[in-house]
Amino acid sequence: MFLAKLALERPITFLMIYLTIVVISVYALLNIPLSLMPETDYPKLDIVCSRHDLSPEEMELNITSRIEELGNTIPGIIKVSSGSHTNYCYVSLEFNRDADMDYIRFEVNERLQLIKDDLPENTYIRLNAYQPDEFKETNFLSYGIFGAYETKELEEEARKHFIPKITALEGVSDIYLEGTREQNLSVVIKNSDINPVSANEIYRAVMQCGERVSVNNFRDKEQVAVIMIKDVYDSVEDLKNLKVRGKDGKYFLLSEVAEVKTVPAPVSRIFRYNGEPMIRMTIKKDELANVLKLSKKIKKIIARQKNLLPRKIKVIKIDDESEGINKELKTLYQRSFFSVFIIFIVLFIFLRHSGSAILILSSIFFSASLTFIFMYYFKTGLNMFSLAGLALGFGMTVDNSIVVYENIFRNRGRGLSAKEASLTGINEIALPVFASTLTTIIVFLPFIFYAGDLKLYFVPFIYSIVLSLLSSLFVAFTFIPLVSYKFLNFKIKIRKEDEFHFNPNLNFFQKIVKLQIRFRWAWVVAVMLFLGYSIWIFIEKVDRGFTFKYPDDHFIAVNLTLPAGSEIDQTDKIARRFEDKIKQNPDYKSMKTSVGETWASIRVDWDEELFDSYKPIILREKLKAFAVNFGGVSASISGFGPSFGGGLGGVSASHKIILKGYEFEQLKQSANDFAAYLKRSSRRIRNLNTNASLRWYSQKLYNYVVRFDREKLKQARIDIYGVISSIKRKMNPDFTAFDKKISDEEIKIKISESDFDDYSIGELRNLIIYSNEGNGVKLSEVASITKEEVISGIFREEDLYTRIISFDFRGSVKKARKFIDKMKKSYPLPVGYYFGNESEYWRNTENDEKQLPVFLGFAVILVYMVLASLFESFKYPFIILLILPLSFIGVSFIYFFTGESFTGYASFGLILLSGIVVNNSIIMVFRMNRLREEGLKLDEAVLQATRDRFRPVAITSLTTILGLLPMLFKGSDKIDFWRLLALSTIGGMLASSFFVMTFLPILYRILSGKEQLN
Repeated sequence: MFLAKLALERPITFLMIYLTIVVISVYALLNIPLSLMPETDYPKLDIVCSRHDLSPEEMELNITSRIEELGNTIPGIIKVSSGSHTNYCYVSLEFNRDADMDYIRFEVNERLQLIKDDLPENTYIRLNAYQPDEFKETNFLSYGIFGAYETKELEEEARKHFIPKITALEGVSDIYLEGTREQNLSVVIKNSDINPVSANEIYRAVMQCGERVSVNNFRDKEQVAVIMIKDVYDSVEDLKNLKVRGKDGKYFLLSEVAEVKTVPAPVSRIFRYNGEPMIRMTIKKDELANVLKLSKKIKKIIARQKNLLPRKIKVIKIDDESEGINKELKTLYQRSFFSVFIIFIVLFIFLRHSGSAILILSSIFFSASLTFIFMYYFKTGLNMFSLAGLALGFGMTVDNSIVVYENIFRNRGRGLSAKEASLTGINEIALPVFASTLTTIIVFLPFIFYAGDLKLYFVPFIYSIVLSLLSSLFVAFTFIPLVSYKFLNFKIKIRKEDEFHFNPNLNFFQKIVKLQIRFRWAWVVAVMLFLGYSIWIFIEKVDRGFTFKYPDDHFIAVNLTLPAGSEIDQTDKIARRFEDKIKQNPDYKSMKTSVGETWASIRVDWDEELFDSYKPIILREKLKAFAVNFGGVSASISGFGPSFGGGLGGVSASHKIILKGYEFEQLKQSANDFAAYLKRSSRRIRNLNTNASLRWYSQKLYNYVVRFDREKLKQARIDIYGVISSIKRKMNPDFTAFDKKISDEEIKIKISESDFDDYSIGELRNLIIYSNEGNGVKLSEVASITKEEVISGIFREEDLYTRIISFDFRGSVKKARKFIDKMKKSYPLPVGYYFGNESEYWRNTENDEKQLPVFLGFAVILVYMVLASLFESFKYPFIILLILPLSFIGVSFIYFFTGESFTGYASFGLILLSGIVVNNSIIMVFRMNRLREEGLKLDEAVLQATRDRFRPVAITSLTTILGLLPMLFKGSDKIDFWRLLALSTIGGMLASSFFVMTFLPILYRILSGKEQLN
């Protein structure tokens, strides 16, 4: 081969090349960006909006539909989907694969600013980059700042001591604070029934105070001036002294008819640490920033600056991506050391020469060095995926060097000189080595067409494997022949009958192969039966799909869920009661609390010496007993044993039917009509619900609907807008919130009535509504108030609304499925409306798994094409590929014996396996053909090739399997992907290695001719 010949002729040149590779790789390794997860730019954005006290229908009408319209105008958009729930909604925008997401984020932000004023007041909008659930990562770096202070003071300290210095660092893109509370100004109108000033007058007067009005322009000599009237309020006291007009024309001070005071503003999140107020400071980094270097600089700033804080303010670290990276690197080092050690032992056992083992191991070092250079050049950072690819490739990268070196070693044993052995050995084996490497690489080609969300995350993993294999090919064709010639120029004396140092075993093995060839059809039948049995084992005994496992957590987690519409202060009161209960057991290490509007979570950590003590269990049981005292609250307590959950009632129907259509009200009517049709058609139907959710269970959601009688309003001379305004002030002060400048600071003013916070529906019915003439009537006299169940979530995709009908069916699942299919076929829906597919709303991994058989078939076809090119034959690639189904025997049994579930992640291992298991078959069949070309008869060629290739097949199989073995051990990986991938590959390799040596000769003998054994 040209490269090997050139290396032997110019050894100094290639020595310098390899030294250059090492030097450049050191520079590349030090400058490759490090991160826990790949810096992917998935072409999908989520716009999340929240607005208090809006039902799903109001959210859809006022917010979701407007943002959907915006999304449809963005260039490159291919899909818009949305979901509207109580108090929040989301709109997902999916773009073309080649979309410039930086530009799109900028464009979406600009357009959101344009429509922000058209949305309901106090609507909070957040733009999120999409990440699959499997690989959602923690923040780069976040800290909690806590102490016996108000959150406003904690915020001031953070902005004073931390934010300016951290922002100045290169690589920091943004810093934001969570859990801070602004101050609002509350104007609470005293009892409106006896108040001398009407609520409308107070609202008007406060609205007009502090106005800055431009009257007109006028010319003063040579200048043009503007007349500006400013009504300035320097303090809250000035506002208290505001004069308002009473119903009888007299004027009163605002403080006489209303209570004016500053109150904490509502927040979306509340944090506490050990019961003390805490704010959260989250730091974002640039994409190309090195996580380890940047986090080290930030930690130094935090350590230095926290000494300047008041004594009672403390700082704790919450999230740290660098810790995850360090764990991954530590795991990689451990796995690498173990793999290298095992590979050395295998090589030494088979080659009986430490220098040979070290020589082959050094090829790993040079292959890795070349891989780092490629990764730096192609800007593929080091992360969990690329590191896993490198770890997975340790056993495979050494295979090429083993095969090349073993062939050189064998030719040397035949008496050839060192140079002749190197040239002859590489020439004999170059083509099958190249082909086997290409088959391993080419199986990743189908991933180009992979449509799942995880595609961009697997790219670094594929890159690292492909680059390491290509690097190993270059090293095997240049470094191994060169070093074999120059540094292992010793004379090898091997007797023909003792060629492999395992003469008795090898002779026994050769006798077995002879017997198998003689009774080949019996052996074929036995293998086929064994294959059938393994398929039965896989279908009947191996679990497939997701299996839930309880986490072995060494902390207690309390998760609380309140009904939709709950306020954050109400949720916080319940969380504080749980905190008080935990504080009665002071042996814990720390207690972190996070509170949202309808949820709260408390995490209690313990010192390691208490992990096996009774104290955490005692606290867990006390919290379980305490949780049952809260009605209407769903409480889940987990950690240190079986979890506990209960509280909120929910609906979990056994069957669901999906309807889709373009018009919401028409779809609602169609759902109700179809539900009635179902009920008429069978008495087995129970718990029929046309407002069901896509979730497994959901609470029923109700609205109180006020319907006005316009004729009665007209007779009472009452304006409908005045009625709505009165109801809003009674029920929610947020509707009367507005911003004003007081003492040159912007402050939000909220006007409410004194009894707004405990106003009941009964009192609302008796609410007195006044006409313009001052006549009052009860609300119930001009309107009806009814309680109605509403849909818990409105879902829309590509302009189609989705409606879920759920019910229980008294009968078997098979009968229920038959009944549903019959009902769907017999019921005529309006034009443009149709029944959806229930399975499309399962986890995305199920949709991904449907693609895997296609990819596996595609990979097999590609491998066959490569092999056909290598052998210039259609027959020999077929012989080689017959080993592939036999490798499934090992996959089936390894999952059966280990008890693991065969998930979609495990299926990826089959694709990788299709490229690996054929490698040994290629070398074996290529050797058989070469021997026949040299004049050996068929049976002699089969036996001699089996003998010649026993050692390289055994070594490469063992190094690949043992190189994957460390990935089976639990590391710091968040998911089971790497472990299941390795498990599938190991099982397949064990079976294929056995059948390559025992069954491939039979296949070759049967399909290559009918010559009898001599």
